Amino acid sequence: MSGALSALRHIPVRGAQTHDADDHIHERALMIRAYRMQLLASNIANADTPGYKARDVDVAQALREKIATVAEIPVGYVVPRQPSLDGNTVEMDAERSKFSENAIMYQFSAERAIGHYRHMMELFRDLKD
Repeated sequence: MSGALSALRHIPVRGAQTHDADDHIHERALMIRAYRMQLLASNIANADTPGYKARDVDVAQALREKIATVAEIPVGYVVPRQPSLDGNTVEMDAERSKFSENAIMYQFSAERAIGHYRHMMELFRDLKD
């Protein structure tokens, strides 16, 4: 009986599914992490700009809130541990660390999304046989 069950193939009917933001969590994570990468790169680039305020995104919060577009991502200002005299709030060591961590997490999210679509392609390829 288990052999017969493993031979069955099923493609869900699109209209029968319920779609919500969790269906695309990997794509949303990539979008949010890419946006965060831009913010962190901007912070690093403006490390010597007087009065520049470092900005960042809480990725976990954005994922919990099921953010769907870049425009919806809440951006906040970074509170420095040791503010500079010229009003710049960029702390290079912290920004580099966040940038590196975000790059690793971006790669992880990309691999998860690729794996999801690779799995879907394998399912479709098996249907042709």
